[in-house]
Amino acid sequence: MSYDSAHYYVTFGGGLLTGDTEKWQTGFRCRPNDGNPSNSAATLLTQLHNSISVSDILADVTAVIKGSSPQFPGPTTAEWAKVAVIGIDGNYAGDPVLQGQTAQGGGGGTQATWPQLAVCVSLWSGSNFGRANRGRMYWPAIASISPDSTTGKAGPTAYFDSLATTVAAMMDAINGEVSTAAVGTTPCIMSKIGTGYHQTIKKVGVGYVVDTMRSRREALDDSVKNWKTPAWS
Repeated sequence: MSYDSAHYYVTFGGGLLTGDTEKWQTGFRCRPNDGNPSNSAATLLTQLHNSISVSDILADVTAVIKGSSPQFPGPTTAEWAKVAVIGIDGNYAGDPVLQGQTAQGGGGGTQATWPQLAVCVSLWSGSNFGRANRGRMYWPAIASISPDSTTGKAGPTAYFDSLATTVAAMMDAINGEVSTAAVGTTPCIMSKIGTGYHQTIKKVGVGYVVDTMRSRREALDDSVKNWKTPAWS
């Protein structure tokens, strides 16, 4: 299995609780517009080092976390961004470029949300035919949402619609940072099945059901502290 082209993989993340007890991270891929699998990873890596401002990408992410539409809780922070070149084999083609900063928190007050919860940002090619049509990014839960007691959906729904608009604009800005005169790029969904498939991301949306965070658990201890002996034992 392989990708159909070397490409850039942009990831970013930060903290979920005061003191960085727990982390979040997500990301998406930007594929060269020339669509040529022979476009060597070494060439892309050179462009990465010489032409891409990862600090500007981090600023784009931070603007979402600190923004007002919608708001993230104060303990949710933006702390780093990374750009890597991924070869056709799916491996890093060289050292990624990482940019960090002092944690920048959301503007939604001091109350944290449950760090296990996330908002799923769905990526869609606009088609249901073939492969590589759908992808996902798991973002921290936004502030001031609550479930409907009948449907289980979270609201206000306008917050989720606003997040879709905000993330789409951020992805466009980041692709603008990644794209260069030598190697223009487009955000894509990519599959490694067979010789690889890709589809341009043409739709960004957010469902109204809160999901669970898919990033690696860092510090939360969910082991049982006090076992109880039932009467039948």
